[in-house]
Amino acid sequence: MTINPTPPKNSKFFEDDPILGKFIVHAPIRRAILLIRAGIIYAVVTTVLQIAFASFENTAAIFVLMTSFSLLSFGLGWYVLHLWNREVVLYERGFTYREGSQVTSIQYSEIVAIRQRAERIMFFGVMPRDIYEYTLLTKEDELIKLSNLYRGIDAVGPRLNAAIQKARRPIVDHLLSNGETLVFHDHLNMTSTGLIQAEQTLTWESIDNYRTVAGQLVIFNQPDKAWFTGRLEEIDNLTLLITLLRDHTGKNLQTNRS
Repeated sequence: MTINPTPPKNSKFFEDDPILGKFIVHAPIRRAILLIRAGIIYAVVTTVLQIAFASFENTAAIFVLMTSFSLLSFGLGWYVLHLWNREVVLYERGFTYREGSQVTSIQYSEIVAIRQRAERIMFFGVMPRDIYEYTLLTKEDELIKLSNLYRGIDAVGPRLNAAIQKARRPIVDHLLSNGETLVFHDHLNMTSTGLIQAEQTLTWESIDNYRTVAGQLVIFNQPDKAWFTGRLEEIDNLTLLITLLRDHTGKNLQTNRS
């Protein structure tokens, strides 16, 4: 990885990178959301504290309240400033990740694992909200987490995932051809001959089917008999795993949301 100069402030478009290639998209942090979150937390906590100390009319209570308010303001201010300048810029062959004044350049092939979460939750039973989370692990064991705090993550995330899996595929094929074992989950490994769970081996020919059910990937060794079950957000390189399953078994993923 290399540290590049900080890009122009508030820039929505970037020049093509000599190493990473053509500029694709810019995903800055959503600063308004940071401020709204901090404001809500401050209002709720200060209200609760004032109600809790309403019956106290002494100097000690005032001191506790003022100290609590100051510490809360300091903590929330640090939280906002810590995330204020973060952004991701996607290019043809990699992306840059900005934290404060530093911008790190990362090629897609340097990402060894990506986990993704995408689900719809309901607030108060009537307000739907789509949640997106992407956790990236580099070959240097650095973690990068992207979420709804980044503008356009619903579009940027899938593009980032697709680019990483495309760059990862030839690496994975090479490892498998050399007899290496790939780890996709705490309980699911892969070799050139099939899958391994604990000490149980499932050859490609023995896979009956695989599908997603209620946010889980289920692999069957017999009709309606699950051999492996794992939550989608706990699987490394989920898209690549499904592609490999399809290529080795000739069967497509079945989706069941029930």
